[in-house]
Amino acid sequence: MGPPMLKTLHLKNCFTHRDRVIHFDTGLTCITGPNEAGKSLLLEMIAYCKFGKVALRGDADDYKTLYAALDFEVKGVPYRVVRDRSKAMLYRDGVELATGTKPVNAAVTRILGYDYTVYCMANLCAQGQIEALGSMRPAERKKAVDQTIGLSVLDDISKWCGEQALVYNREAETIERFLVKPVEPAMPAGYQPSAVIQAEIDRLAGQDRERLEIEAWLRAEPVLPARPVPPCPEDAAMLQQQVDQRNALAVQVAALKRQADAIPDAAFTLEQIEAAEAAWAAFHLSEEKRRALAGLVQELRTREECDEWLAKWDAYDRWTQRQRLAQHLSQCPACGHEWADGAAWEKVKDAPEVLKPMVSRAEVAEVLRRIDAWEASADLRAKYASVADAPAPATSEANLRKARTALAEAERKAALLAEMTALAQQFAKLPDRAADLAKRRQFEAEIGAWEQAKARHDAWAAEKRQKEIRAQALAAVPQALAEARLAWQAASVWEQQMAAYTTALENYQRQAQALAEARSKAQGWSNGKKAILDLRGRVKGFLLPSLNKVASVLLAQMTGGKRTTITVDEDFDILVDGTAVNKLSGSGKAVANLALRVALGLVLTNRVFSVFMGDELDASMDADRAGFTAEALARLTETVGQVIVVSHKPFDADNNVDLGAMAA
Repeated sequence: MGPPMLKTLHLKNCFTHRDRVIHFDTGLTCITGPNEAGKSLLLEMIAYCKFGKVALRGDADDYKTLYAALDFEVKGVPYRVVRDRSKAMLYRDGVELATGTKPVNAAVTRILGYDYTVYCMANLCAQGQIEALGSMRPAERKKAVDQTIGLSVLDDISKWCGEQALVYNREAETIERFLVKPVEPAMPAGYQPSAVIQAEIDRLAGQDRERLEIEAWLRAEPVLPARPVPPCPEDAAMLQQQVDQRNALAVQVAALKRQADAIPDAAFTLEQIEAAEAAWAAFHLSEEKRRALAGLVQELRTREECDEWLAKWDAYDRWTQRQRLAQHLSQCPACGHEWADGAAWEKVKDAPEVLKPMVSRAEVAEVLRRIDAWEASADLRAKYASVADAPAPATSEANLRKARTALAEAERKAALLAEMTALAQQFAKLPDRAADLAKRRQFEAEIGAWEQAKARHDAWAAEKRQKEIRAQALAAVPQALAEARLAWQAASVWEQQMAAYTTALENYQRQAQALAEARSKAQGWSNGKKAILDLRGRVKGFLLPSLNKVASVLLAQMTGGKRTTITVDEDFDILVDGTAVNKLSGSGKAVANLALRVALGLVLTNRVFSVFMGDELDASMDADRAGFTAEALARLTETVGQVIVVSHKPFDADNNVDLGAMAA
């Protein structure tokens, strides 16, 4: 016998189980204890750890603080599931596998290969549920057994296969409805690829442009104007020499005139010039005297008068000082005598009263300055005593200098004028050929242009014949170009149609392939549905005899041979020794149902999870039948790894869990 499937159950805050750890071992385990000790609760918590709240009998609020942890093994792989309040964790061999109630529930179902409904039918016979299978109507029992043995899954798969076949049939019908094979377009006569025709079009278009250029060249014959006539027999060089000679004389005459004009005519005689210069000398000496004696005035008042005015100012000053000091006199209280402190008073105490002088000190000082200046200028006045005042002459000194220059240059100016007159006479004799020169130059330019035009015309005439021959050779190009363009258009249209046809054909082929695949898939799903229905019949044909055989052996063991046969027919009616199970006594119903449920577990789930748990299985049995049932359950451990029974009646078992003797 291998290791136990169920290993350890740890509960906290679970009603009577405040903090309890239960260890499970292989073989038969009997869980006993007084009422409300929590025996049935252990089986409920094992189911809760595996499948979540669907296994709970009470309201969710009753389990708000519940902590439950279960260690178990499936196919040799250890697992641990922990449910702590609203949290859930699943570990595989110590590594976290899933977190959260829904992920953990789904993972456990995936590991076992079946859900809570199958578990309750094959692994667990809960308290009061021993007769549940037999109490059902046949249709309900059929559904429950089908779900337990997996036939409902086959039904679902069969239905799904039918639905998939219908989907692909509809897809095939839709594709077929719109599937139209395209028609290949007809190739134009003499077809060439448009790219080849385009190359020919490009060549012909180049030749056509050449033809048009030649025709335009032939139409544009250069015009040859009439040959220009010379205006005079002389050439431009000779005329230029004559014009240059005449212009040179004009330049010489103008230069002599400028030189003569630069020499002024004499406006005065030498005597007039000398008299005017003497008058300017007298004027300059008179101005020198005026500047030298400027500011000198002979003062009418004398120095003695100035001294008298100054003496009056001294007396006036002593009198004003005496007045100021008198304001600060001291007086004797006895005799009334007044006196002033200090030597200043002694000097001015006898000063008589004097009026303020009429002439200011500044005026006296100015008079004395003029007297001193006049006396100091005696020699200077003596120097200019004989110099009389003279007015400025009417003629300026500059004009006098020009007049002297004119007198000195008079002979040179006369010579310049004589030379200018002679050259002017020569200039007047030479004809003006400037207009003839301009006309001759215009003629020479025109004759040059005419010669160039003639050269172009001669070259055009020489090339004309070759151009005409080439134009004749290209005459058929426009027609060929038009035909090539029509051929290109036809080829392009066909190529476009062919490209569209190729695309349409590829699409048609893809759609045809999709149609074939859809029909193939529809047929495959239909075949799958038929195969599953056939499998369902064969599974049922295999399972029901096996189930009947195992259940009958268990029934014989549990009844001590009084009952020997259980038969479940195609309609899922249960017969015990030919009698409907519902017509048996309570003990008969219980033992028949128990045998059938244990048989379901042995046939269906034992290879995955080799555990059977029963709660108060012998509640309706007498002592003999309870003993036979206990012996049958003990023999069951030869096939089932763990058999766990909750009972008020202790019996001989491999393992005993007495909740009354254990500390909670």
